[in-house]
Amino acid sequence: MQNFNDNLPLGIKLLMKDNKLDFNASSTDIAFKLSPKINAAGRMGDAGVALKLYIKEDKLFLENTIETLNNLNTERQSLCNKVYEDVIEKLTHINLANYNCIVLYSKKWDSGILGIVSAKIANEFHRPTILFQEKDGELKGSARSVNDIDIFSAISSLKEVLEAFGGHKMAAGLTIKTQNFKNFITSINKFLA
Repeated sequence: MQNFNDNLPLGIKLLMKDNKLDFNASSTDIAFKLSPKINAAGRMGDAGVALKLYIKEDKLFLENTIETLNNLNTERQSLCNKVYEDVIEKLTHINLANYNCIVLYSKKWDSGILGIVSAKIANEFHRPTILFQEKDGELKGSARSVNDIDIFSAISSLKEVLEAFGGHKMAAGLTIKTQNFKNFITSINKFLA
């Protein structure tokens, strides 16, 4: 444990202290208290902010960086809540009995947080969920799955309408042209049937 303490970057030590964690922190503490703050920088547009925790040594600079990360995480949470509420509102106009997969998009959504919201919706409605941000004629999205449904295979089967994609069995990222959206919905639901 002492070796761990000696080799941990000062920024991470300070972040742990800011979250009232010591070196006996559980994996749950790390997953739910530290990781969201570190990840918030990238999700909100500048992962370099979090990188500073690992490479900078100035304590005052690092304390200011941690404050920035805390603010970014609060902003990320607020954005996630807004997107979640918007998705729920859109779902009130859809008969989910007709769909094996939830697929929605909006110009208002930020693609950096769609994976978080997709996971929440997938778990809540017990079906794979793909949420997209529309921008400049393209839809950039994040997919999350449930119950060992291989969402990556489903998406891979639609290569003809995909601009880009990657991922694994339970999660994926993808880009399609907005004009292919209806075809995408029909095809992925047919595949998952």
